[in-house]
Amino acid sequence: MNARFAVRNFKRKLNEISNAVFVYCIGYETRSRHAAEQGSWAADNVIAVEYSESQILSFEENRAYAKKCQFRIVSDLEPSVEQAIAERIENSRAKGMKASIAIDVSSMDRSLMARVLFAATDKLKNNETLVVLYSPSRFTEPTRDLVPIRALAAAHPELSGQVAPPDTSRIVLLGIGYEYGVSLNILETHEPDIAFIFRPNGIDPSFSEALLHANFGFDFGDRNYDIVDYYLDDMAGAYDDISNLMATGKHGSSIVSVPMGPKILSAVMILAGRLHKPHVSVLRYSVARVDNYVDAHPAGAVLGITVTILKREIDEH
Repeated sequence: MNARFAVRNFKRKLNEISNAVFVYCIGYETRSRHAAEQGSWAADNVIAVEYSESQILSFEENRAYAKKCQFRIVSDLEPSVEQAIAERIENSRAKGMKASIAIDVSSMDRSLMARVLFAATDKLKNNETLVVLYSPSRFTEPTRDLVPIRALAAAHPELSGQVAPPDTSRIVLLGIGYEYGVSLNILETHEPDIAFIFRPNGIDPSFSEALLHANFGFDFGDRNYDIVDYYLDDMAGAYDDISNLMATGKHGSSIVSVPMGPKILSAVMILAGRLHKPHVSVLRYSVARVDNYVDAHPAGAVLGITVTILKREIDEH
């Protein structure tokens, strides 16, 4: 896709975008249906993506809600999601409207998230909009045991990056969460010349103390790094910071982006990474939780960004 994005913070009420195609996932977290419940979505415009694995905790309740609302339930396996998004966007245009799609990433894994975001941005035309939504979770005390990394891979094949010469400097853009010890493990794995560590600031101050503990007081040892604060209610600002760092560093350095922490940061890094591909790798790390799966309940707010597609003229002919 040959396009640019204009990104601003989502400040409207969900009911004001009720005509948009709405995509969310039926996951095991209670919050996975929060945005679906809060909006007045037209049932025939809703795509509920059903996970084929991890059907535990609140999964059955979430699936029952989607069935009750008569949402279109599709598999998370390719190409079901991609086809459903394309069909719904074309249906919107057939009604004489500009297409608009809202995607709730709150409970999506990063691989599914990338597929859904790419399917949407590929189908949207110039000046049509994508809204990325996120429901922050209520705070629960995290485990303080060391959390091992289970696997890592590119969030999407398009985000694998390119092989850089061995003497190329390396930049890491790292989002941090409260998984104990993971951030330091990632930094030691990639050994960057400089790291930009994105620290989330949200609604509940309880998260701040958990972040501090899980990330060793934000002391990452004798290495070159900057702490960059971002705010969940200003993810457009985070997008600008991340995209600018990618733009200025990509021609002289190898850039690795690792969006741990809130899922809305993953969406922002995925969108920015695709804009600057193939110079940027966006990786997804899978961590093995000591306490296995934990439900997440919504804190109440629904935040996000509005992305206007600015495709170059060549794309429209």
